Amino acid sequence: MCLPDCRAGQTSACATYISIGLKELPDVLIKATLATEDHRFYSHFGIDLAAIARSFHANWNLDGIHSTVSQQVARILFPSNGAAVEDRIHEALVAIWLERRLTKEELLTIYLNRVQIGAAIFGVSDAARLYLNKRVQDIDLSEAATLAGLLNEPLDVASHIGLRNVRQRASLVLDKLVQTGFMTDDQVFGARHYPAQLMLRPDEGSLN
Repeated sequence: MCLPDCRAGQTSACATYISIGLKELPDVLIKATLATEDHRFYSHFGIDLAAIARSFHANWNLDGIHSTVSQQVARILFPSNGAAVEDRIHEALVAIWLERRLTKEELLTIYLNRVQIGAAIFGVSDAARLYLNKRVQDIDLSEAATLAGLLNEPLDVASHIGLRNVRQRASLVLDKLVQTGFMTDDQVFGARHYPAQLMLRPDEGSLN
């Protein structure tokens, strides 16, 4: 298996993406993403054994297991067309393989630049521009929580006009930031009371 050279933009899967280095992205966005998607990202080896154990204890199936960032990168770079169980096994094995060849920072950079954030919206740069009318480098905590709340949501085009629960999703991200220890209640206080203003504004009254 060969790793696609996404940083050089040499594959069709990577050619359409804007690549922004991790150091250029706001710390609040990185924390919001990890709190939402994979808060043990820096301590696991590609798969989260603790999360898998909890899921099997509760459901005894693979469906309830949330993929780590590394697994999601595996899915982005090496999509599988197999059955559901085969897909998850393939994803896990590739994630472990990727962890041995890339740094955590490189994996997170690929993820943030290529993750789906709505229909035909990939990467945090385009999402910030289209949802917030801002450079991703300039977003604040409430805006970071909004984007993190929309990660991996395959929204259809029409729903961009009426994101009925965008504030509820952002609020859940803020909750997770506190629960996972990335931030304190005091640090998220302002973001709770001053939510992000979307350029793609939901229908009037839909956020209440």
